[in-house]
Amino acid sequence: MENYDIILDCTDNFVSKYLLNDVCLRARKVLISASATGFEANLMVVGEGGPCLRCFYPHGMFADVGNCSLSGILGAFVGIVGSWQAAEVLKIILIRAGQSRNLSDQKGKVLFFDFFNSKLRSISLEQNPNCFCAQKNRIQGQTKNESLYLTADQVHALSDCILIDVRSKAEREHEPLFGVDVANAVHISYQDIMSGEWSREFWRVDKKFVLCCSMGRRSAMAAQWLRDQGILSAYSMRPETK
Repeated sequence: MENYDIILDCTDNFVSKYLLNDVCLRARKVLISASATGFEANLMVVGEGGPCLRCFYPHGMFADVGNCSLSGILGAFVGIVGSWQAAEVLKIILIRAGQSRNLSDQKGKVLFFDFFNSKLRSISLEQNPNCFCAQKNRIQGQTKNESLYLTADQVHALSDCILIDVRSKAEREHEPLFGVDVANAVHISYQDIMSGEWSREFWRVDKKFVLCCSMGRRSAMAAQWLRDQGILSAYSMRPETK
């Protein structure tokens, strides 16, 4: 999903839907989620700063929704909902390109289809303050204006940070790093971070990550890149010279 800006959820089970919801929130992707069963369907656009699928369906509540194997589903209904998803994609692209400012997408709303009674309605959904999406927004609000850089003294004062040495293996073996003890640091090279060869489960939004290297250039670029990916609690340590 890293190479795409908008993700369409066309899965048929809530385990997959929850997974897509969480990954898109972490990766700052727009998710257009839809589901259909029986004569009913719904569509929701999950975007930055608004409610998410877990606000709409708290964990465990999907057991009451039913499934296609019991309730059935007509292919024509799925086609209508899928076309509406595609329309939302086009609207978002046009809005972002500045080509059609009068368009409004479904972000923060849930669209309900009642095919039995031929009805369509849309409701505004409030963000659950205890949901992951709200916690993520609070963390972003706290860190978006913070400096990218921390001094060694500031790093030493942090008790809940994860120190990451972005130097290569050869550098770590032959070049000391002054001002900080990297014996217990996590070793993820600058190249691996920038190429995306790391687990997103590691970069939790409720943790602080302090990146370090010999000159402070690569750690700063990597920290900024992580912030651009939504990991706003990433910092670069200013190196000390002997």
